[in-house]
Amino acid sequence: MEQDAYLVRRHGSRLERLPVALVRESSAIRALDDAIRQRILHLLHKEDLYPSEMAKRLRMNEQKVYYHVKQLQNAGLIAIVSKEEIRGTVAKRFRASHLNHALILDENWQIDEQLGTREMPKNLARFLDGFSSEGCFSGSIVLGSPDPHGPYKARARDGHYATTLGFFLGQYLHPLGFPVTLDVDFDISTSTENHIIVGGPVTNLALHTINPKLRWKFSDSQPWGIQTATSTHAEDAAGLIARLQNPFTNKGSIIILAGTRFIGTKSAVLALTQFTDKVLEGFKGQKEWYTVVQGYDIDGDGKIDQIERLE
Repeated sequence: MEQDAYLVRRHGSRLERLPVALVRESSAIRALDDAIRQRILHLLHKEDLYPSEMAKRLRMNEQKVYYHVKQLQNAGLIAIVSKEEIRGTVAKRFRASHLNHALILDENWQIDEQLGTREMPKNLARFLDGFSSEGCFSGSIVLGSPDPHGPYKARARDGHYATTLGFFLGQYLHPLGFPVTLDVDFDISTSTENHIIVGGPVTNLALHTINPKLRWKFSDSQPWGIQTATSTHAEDAAGLIARLQNPFTNKGSIIILAGTRFIGTKSAVLALTQFTDKVLEGFKGQKEWYTVVQGYDIDGDGKIDQIERLE
């Protein structure tokens, strides 16, 4: 009998599992098909007992309990854990390792790539369209290099926000290979892959390269901020969330999570991962889509805990 197995079922948006013992003999299932034996298994799953103790708990004749214990033991459903000599006889204490059992008639085990992930909400699935393939993340998360680089010789300080993004995506998708790349390790202008760019144009060369081609973009002169069709958002905690095709190759999708400063990038990441419904309520599958969010410290602990959409 194989002990380390689980039955898995989907309940709403989550997966639930139940530990089971796999049995390959129908005799074990027949042994389980009895109300008294099932009650014995419940008792022995909670604690180890002698048949005499089981009889008292069940308020049954001890010889009748002995009969059912023997049937369970012969089927491999319970086992002896200790013996004690009492008045010239050997008393045996029993234990049941599992309450749940599954009969196996087919050994054609298959790998399920989606096992352990949650069902993705429809609005998020629409936003991440193309970024998943058979339950795996298809693309890369692009972070700014922590070393001085680019025209501003800047060091990225927002790469650790990708940890939150990774935990969020990991609820729904498995990683395929190594899903993170630095902005200095590839050229976004020739890429045909999917990318999630984390960080503003000062610290992330990928965003710096495509920024001039965005409808809503980061200003390259004062007043610094995020320029939309109607205004400029210069707040430190303002962040841009966008989705579009690569404007250079028209192949591969790009998602942008960025702020003028690192706190704005944090706002964008938290908005997508913790306030998903609010942020994506305006996304209906548009080929090119933008929104600006603002992070707020409501409880005064120095950390962003609330998000609002500005546009």
